[in-house]
Amino acid sequence: MSFSALLLIPLPGSLQAADATAVWAPDPMETIYDGPDYFDRNDPACEIRLAGARNGSFSGQVVVCYKSPAPPPAVRVGDLRLAAGKVDPGAGGADSGKAEKVQGASGGRNPAGAASGEGAATIPASAIQVRYALPTGVNGIQKLPAGCRGIFDALADFPPQGEATTYPVWITVNVPPGAAAGDYEGKISVAGRDVTVRISVAAWTLPDPADFATFVDFIESPESVALRYEVPLWSDRHFELIGTCFRLLAQVGNKTLYIPLAGKSNLGNEHTMIRWIRAGGKKEFKHDFSPFEKYIDAALRNGLKPKVVIAHVYEDFYGGSQGKDGLGGVLVDLLDPATGKVETMEGPGHNNAIEGWENYPEDHYNFWKSVFDGMLERMKARGIGEDALGLGLSRDMMPGKPTIENLKKAAPSAGWVSHAHGLRFGLHGMRGACCTTVWNARFPRSPEERLYGWRRKEVALHNDRDIWKPEFPSQLVRSRILGEINIAGQQRGFGRMSADFWPCLKGRDGKISVSIASRFPKSDWVQLNLRQTPYLYPGPNGALSTIRFEMMREGLQECEARIFIEKALLDAEAKKKIGGELAAKCQNLLDERVGMLLASIRKEKAEGLAASDAGAFVKSGWRDKSAALFAAAADVAAVTK
Repeated sequence: MSFSALLLIPLPGSLQAADATAVWAPDPMETIYDGPDYFDRNDPACEIRLAGARNGSFSGQVVVCYKSPAPPPAVRVGDLRLAAGKVDPGAGGADSGKAEKVQGASGGRNPAGAASGEGAATIPASAIQVRYALPTGVNGIQKLPAGCRGIFDALADFPPQGEATTYPVWITVNVPPGAAAGDYEGKISVAGRDVTVRISVAAWTLPDPADFATFVDFIESPESVALRYEVPLWSDRHFELIGTCFRLLAQVGNKTLYIPLAGKSNLGNEHTMIRWIRAGGKKEFKHDFSPFEKYIDAALRNGLKPKVVIAHVYEDFYGGSQGKDGLGGVLVDLLDPATGKVETMEGPGHNNAIEGWENYPEDHYNFWKSVFDGMLERMKARGIGEDALGLGLSRDMMPGKPTIENLKKAAPSAGWVSHAHGLRFGLHGMRGACCTTVWNARFPRSPEERLYGWRRKEVALHNDRDIWKPEFPSQLVRSRILGEINIAGQQRGFGRMSADFWPCLKGRDGKISVSIASRFPKSDWVQLNLRQTPYLYPGPNGALSTIRFEMMREGLQECEARIFIEKALLDAEAKKKIGGELAAKCQNLLDERVGMLLASIRKEKAEGLAASDAGAFVKSGWRDKSAALFAAAADVAAVTK
């Protein structure tokens, strides 16, 4: 077996030759800690076993442990080839082992690029991504087990600095969409040891993440990025760094973009992405849309195609909630183009006249109408429809009727967006764009209760408010199953997720340890504040993925297979083609998966999810169930065409 040098570390020969005390391939759902003695885990015959489908990405881990600190292990990867006699003749492109050309993986899945000219019976080394897990921990409320210094979570394309005793190495196979179905085998070299990689590829092709049916709502925080990396807000370097976040969010098909247009909001932004420019009279303005344009362009350029573009214009204290008057006007950025100076300006109130803006509601309408028109014009130029515009955000106290009626007049196509305990669509005549709820999410109570949340017309999402509370192994399970437990329930997906609300402010001890979320007292949302551990990690040159994010990504791929099968089972013509025997087999498989999900979650309240039982999930045979799910999707595809 020849190896392709995907990652080679330039270390002194004497150090590079250090013998690893233990090399083994634990379940990717198993948490690895920095510090424990793993010497008894050595496995001379260790192998990574994966199950997947074409156009998907599937990960495993190899852990290397030394008795004393040593440099990072060198890693080389080789091609994966169809095992003899294990070719699926039904795979599109392969006939009796005769190979076709492989196309490059789409949707940003293949960071190295699948080599053109390879046969369909080969997954080239260039389609295999190697990353090192870093002991980045989770959050401040977690207590590490005795003897542990940290938890491996962030995934870097580069080896860690210095020397350590434990190195988890993550291997991600990006299956090309033109790959033949069947069982692939190959070798990787880790710390001088050959490790076998096996992956079964089903004859079913995953859609690109941008086309995933499951609705994923991560909030990207531009100001967190600027503060963390100490770069000027809206500078070219700032947008380059934001692009690294978008590139990762595109891998899970993230469907939202948040545009801060109200200063000092609950999401912690001090500034607004669109800036006002005086144009003559006191109430006459032009606008600088350039940050908004660059932000949308950065998303599209990195594969993220938003379904909802949320103009964050509202907070409780701005007025209208429960019909009450506000505490002042909306805070926005006022730009002086001649000097580049930016200062905060108080605009009109949302619900009432205030000093300087006594002509309510006309002042309010004029203030926002040109902004919304400018946003829609720029969205349309980029292929984003006007119905993608959402206005928000509200929590439990919804805006009053005057606020909504005036905003609807200024932006007739827009829908309202809320992040609340309850679930409410449509508000005072404005349609609902999407609603993320804590209390009113509905999950299946048994495997036989089939709710098909993915086909719900409204974008109802679940905010797993407590996902940051349980210990890391439980967080890992919750991340993996969050998509499927929602689409098997009555939700389209999940929302109010932290992408990059990284610590970027100093705490009481003077160290950088505090997120910008809910930093302004007036916009404190109390129970609904965003306390979640970010799913992306701030690397030296931009965002890095995490193990939690990778497991969520794989769970979402399984959602797509489930939805594909369920759509066929619910379609009368398709079900005729499937036939009774295969239909029953598929339904039993889907019901069994719900049973696995429910068994992995301890329910403390009937309406919500509590802590996850990590051990129950790992012992559930989840990998075999994943293989069976993708195989069932292939069976359905074969007969329904």
